Amino acid sequence: MRPQLVIHGATAAHAVLVDQIPRLTADEIRRPSLLTGWTVGHVLTHLARNADSHTGMLLAAQGGGIADQYPGGPAQRSADIAAGAARDPEELLGDLRASIERLEATWDATSVAAWAHGTGRTGNAGEQPLGELVFRRWRETEVHHADLGLAFGWAEWSGAYVDHELDRTIHGLAARLPEGVALRIEAEGVIGAWVVEPVAAPRVTVRAPKHELLAWLLGRHARPDWPELAPWG
Repeated sequence: MRPQLVIHGATAAHAVLVDQIPRLTADEIRRPSLLTGWTVGHVLTHLARNADSHTGMLLAAQGGGIADQYPGGPAQRSADIAAGAARDPEELLGDLRASIERLEATWDATSVAAWAHGTGRTGNAGEQPLGELVFRRWRETEVHHADLGLAFGWAEWSGAYVDHELDRTIHGLAARLPEGVALRIEAEGVIGAWVVEPVAAPRVTVRAPKHELLAWLLGRHARPDWPELAPWG
């Protein structure tokens, strides 16, 4: 079955990104992003090569095969990003737009049978079904758009993405908590709470709007009185 909901979310995130980037100057592309050691150009190049990596996995699945997301592994991924980060705005942004167009066209061309049975081999999560790959692309686009450090921040993440991601991220949270900490997470406006209790300990309550909670869970934000989490991803 075609994963229409996540395709719609990822396509909408692409549209928001593509709407902003034509206004970037050469100076803005060379300035530091919010990711240590990466400029805005590094992040944009990563988003382009990540799109191509998803296109490659989809094309292989359409033919009944399974492709690695980055055939050359982490070294290829890093080298491709470094090679493209300092390009002039026209080339860099044109590359990003073209990579997104290729990926979206490949989503459209993927058969129901491929969606039902196809997989791709990701760099950090192993073999995954094609529908999960679309969600991972959606995540990359939303999160790294905010990582550019421009007008779009985590508060601008789409509500649909936040709703999809919160449960998933909380599910793996126990291993990231400081030793001896149990947690109760409350999202403002949401009935109920998430309890993460790897040990018998007094619970620390973290309460905030959903967007802010997710930014904390993904390592993009924190309040001084919230527990410090181990790295995400």
